[in-house]
Amino acid sequence: MTNPVRIFFTRNTVIKQKPIQSSQLPSYLKQNIPAGTLLVLQSYGIEGDHIKFSLKDLEFKGYRSNWYAYEPHIAIIKEPLRYVKTVGETVPAPYDNNSLTLTVNWGNIWYQQGLVKLIANRDTVIKQKPIDSRWLDESYKQDIPAGTELVLLTNKPDFYNRVTFSLEDWHVKFALKDIEFKGFGWNWYAYVEHVGILPIT
Repeated sequence: MTNPVRIFFTRNTVIKQKPIQSSQLPSYLKQNIPAGTLLVLQSYGIEGDHIKFSLKDLEFKGYRSNWYAYEPHIAIIKEPLRYVKTVGETVPAPYDNNSLTLTVNWGNIWYQQGLVKLIANRDTVIKQKPIDSRWLDESYKQDIPAGTELVLLTNKPDFYNRVTFSLEDWHVKFALKDIEFKGFGWNWYAYVEHVGILPIT
């Protein structure tokens, strides 16, 4: 099995449907991407000082292909996927009315950049309800390929530098930082055996 080609965002940036200044584009042709995000690519190429790419399985603003990223803000990664401990391996069962608590690094200013990221160990589906994705309309779920790493929005850490995520029906509930899928940034759920959530170091 070949290693997937991925795009890693080294700083907060904007991807866009044309290789021009993002300020010159309407909101439906651009997408904010937080530093630390890692997305799986279908294809990519170099166009001047931009990388033109198509995403595997993901869409932003209804577009999967012909995105551009400013080359100094990204890195192309061709390394093997890293397996991380899943939420299910981190938190003891039962998963109803339970939670995942992580200690985070205050060196990251929580309101400027994310403190944690969700990492997909395998192809999975995130959804707007903690149920089997087969029972949800396409507009309420999003395929996520293995190797994807999404920066999450969290509350301000507590006195002990901890943030907490709730667990419901074998799913972890989370909010995405700066991005939306299918028009939703909040109230996403991922199956606890498919993903891990780790502090950004």
